[in-house]
Amino acid sequence: MTADLTRLLAHDMAALLRAGETSSRALTEAHLTVAERQNHALNAWLVIDRDGALAQADAADERLGAVRREGPAALDGLHPLLGIPVGLKDLISVEGGQCTAGSPILAGYRAPYDAHITGRLRSVGAVFLGKTNMDEFAMGSSNEYS
Repeated sequence: MTADLTRLLAHDMAALLRAGETSSRALTEAHLTVAERQNHALNAWLVIDRDGALAQADAADERLGAVRREGPAALDGLHPLLGIPVGLKDLISVEGGQCTAGSPILAGYRAPYDAHITGRLRSVGAVFLGKTNMDEFAMGSSNEYS
């Protein structure tokens, strides 16, 4: 695999995963490396969860491997987001994780539950890289307060 895994569209990543040409761990590590390397300059991520993301990627790879052994028809039945790395805005609750909506008012707040979208993404095996920066309470365009 010579392509930059961080420049692929999600459906291309899914095709590579199903074909066994890459792994969710490789996709996740590539995205984490870029996020960690560029975050100081971009201030795009509030939280990067390397350990959690890699554990989720390993679980996705196990699931893909088990289904791959069942044959092509079984692979076709998998959700396209299985093993795909995603970032969630800090507005979306992830149980036990930071959820400040980009506001200093909510500093230290930990979500007591998963948001509906988080639960849906979790149930299909998407990999959460962390929480991304946003304008305070999703109002504005500058990210100056988060």
